[in-house]
Amino acid sequence: MKKTFLFFVVAFIMSWNNFNAQQSSDYIIMLDNGGSTTNDSYAHMKRGAVKLIEQLLACNPRNRVAVVQYGAGIYGDPAGANKALIYIESDFTNDGFIAQNFKRRLDFGDYFNESLDLIGTAFNGAFTPDIVSSQNTLNLSQPLKIVIFTDAERNSGTPNDSYLVNYNNTGLNSPLAFEDVVKFKVDYQTQFTMIHANTDTQALQAAASISSAGGLYSGPLETNIADPDNGALSRLYYNRPNGFSVGHTEVDYWKELATQYL
Repeated sequence: MKKTFLFFVVAFIMSWNNFNAQQSSDYIIMLDNGGSTTNDSYAHMKRGAVKLIEQLLACNPRNRVAVVQYGAGIYGDPAGANKALIYIESDFTNDGFIAQNFKRRLDFGDYFNESLDLIGTAFNGAFTPDIVSSQNTLNLSQPLKIVIFTDAERNSGTPNDSYLVNYNNTGLNSPLAFEDVVKFKVDYQTQFTMIHANTDTQALQAAASISSAGGLYSGPLETNIADPDNGALSRLYYNRPNGFSVGHTEVDYWKELATQYL
């Protein structure tokens, strides 16, 4: 009887450990470094990202995080590249010091879909000069979740290019406009969470369409029939109409976002 009881205890512990292991994820925190991102707004964005990373690693020590910044030119260099660039701060890590140790790297425009394609290149270990960091690979080994901090427009060329959708296919309600997003959702079963500091209707609906099912947002979104989440009634979309700064009434905003919805 004692042996039987011990067997069930061990089996329970093993199943619980397996359950916990299955719950861990690899997180990419994508930070928009486009031209509309001022030094002040970047500081608020970074503060939010750091708080989020802190909570994600505290929630589960098996979670890993990589910060990827995206833009269209090197920060401090007056010559923009006029194409998508990404800067990978580190490989996936559960070391909080490494994950939270970053600064602004890029500037000018922002091309979200094309930046995703570069992340895919990093997963494959292939070389591209458009990954401008010394870290140019990402070793994905757990379910992928991507959290995006951005103030991007749907598709705007002034004063700097700002594109949530595919630069070469901007058609409204077109699957081609979200080609790389769909690829990530299908190939990597990626969960996308958008933290979006923009109130333009088209930008808001495009960002909501990119977001994965879940969360609290149940407002309008751009149609994408190729999206595995097409038809989902709620999305992991969080609009920040006043930017990324958090006031005294939202002191637990990042903690609640990490623990409840990510």
